[in-house]
Amino acid sequence: MHPQTKKEIEEKAARAAYLIFKYLNNTLEEAEDAELAAWMVENEQNWKLFEEFTGEKFKRKLADLKSGTKN
Repeated sequence: MHPQTKKEIEEKAARAAYLIFKYLNNTLEEAEDAELAAWMVENEQNWKLFEEFTGEKFKRKLADLKSGTKN
C-alpha cells in the first residue's frame, strides 16, 4: 500500500463526514452503512470521532442549529 496523499486524506475525511451526516439524519443506504462501519473500525481515532459526532451533546447542538436556537 502506498502512503496516502493529502488529497486522498481530505477526500476520505469528507466522505466520512458525509456518511456521519446521513447517519444522524437516518438516511444511510445499506452500502453506506457498511462503508461507515468499515471506516469506524479502521482505527481508534475514527471510532472516537464517530462517537463525538453522534453523542447526545452533539445531537442537541445540531438540533439547536437546525431550529435556530442558541445554547
